[in-house]
Amino acid sequence: MNASIRALAMWLSQRTNVTLLDQWDELERQAKVNNRAFERLRPEIIAKHPGKFAVFISGTLVGVYNRKEDAYREASESEGAQTIVAQLRDGKPRVVEMGWSLLEEITR
Repeated sequence: MNASIRALAMWLSQRTNVTLLDQWDELERQAKVNNRAFERLRPEIIAKHPGKFAVFISGTLVGVYNRKEDAYREASESEGAQTIVAQLRDGKPRVVEMGWSLLEEITR
C-alpha cells in the first residue's frame, strides 16, 4: 500500500466507521481483479477492437463499445461495484477506474 493510500486510510479511520473501511478494501480488491483481467485480455481485445472502449466488472469483460458514453453508462449501472473503462489502443491504454463514488459519501 503506497503512502498516499495509507494516509487516506488513516484519515478515513478518524472520520468513519469500520464498515466504510471494509468497503474501501473491497473496492481496492475489485480494482486489482479488474486490472489483472484487462492486462490478460489486452492484446486480444486491442487487436479485435482498436480504438473502442472496453468495460470490466468483477474481473469480466462485459462489453466493448464504440462510444465512451455507452461504456460509461454500462459501468455506471454496475450498482456500486468497482469497474474500469479502457480505451483500446496500442501503447499505453487510457484506463478510467470507476466505483469510487464512495469517497463522495465520506466527505459529506
